Amino acid sequence: PYELKLISYVLDCTGYEFSKLIILIIIFYLLGKEKDFLFSFLILIPVRHKSGGLHFNNNIYCFIATLLFFLLAIFSSQVAYHFTLFVLLYIISVVIYYIATPQSSPRRPAPSEILIKKCRIYTLCYILLYPLLYFCIPFSLFRVGGNTIIIQAIQLFIAYTISAKGGVTYEKP
Repeated sequence: PYELKLISYVLDCTGYEFSKLIILIIIFYLLGKEKDFLFSFLILIPVRHKSGGLHFNNNIYCFIATLLFFLLAIFSSQVAYHFTLFVLLYIISVVIYYIATPQSSPRRPAPSEILIKKCRIYTLCYILLYPLLYFCIPFSLFRVGGNTIIIQAIQLFIAYTISAKGGVTYEKP
């Protein structure tokens, strides 16, 4: 059944994800960006959990992609670009999330239509509420979180494109 396959998948991933998190914390601590990393990570967890994204069969590729994701989210927030561009990219991201959510791992059982709708609603609510943090947190952290959401949308679009071309197959429930 779906639930047993899901439990097996979650248990399989938990150990790897925990060790990856520890290594990432150490790397960003050494870079002096642990606060930015932790904020980006906390913004990404609920979005990634429901929207999905790119998945790799090799743990090394997964780690490298994850590291590059966070490096890009954090260091691109230090590049000065006009707030209007940020808003435009954010709006495009909302559209991508609506179209492409969810993109599950091929090792995970295929999602039902009801689950797909729930994932879309949850993700859209979350990313549409994020701009409210603009009034509550330092602007530098706001940019890190916004970049995290935008970059997640980009890789979600890539995963969606690969999936649409038949590049992802799901286990039969």
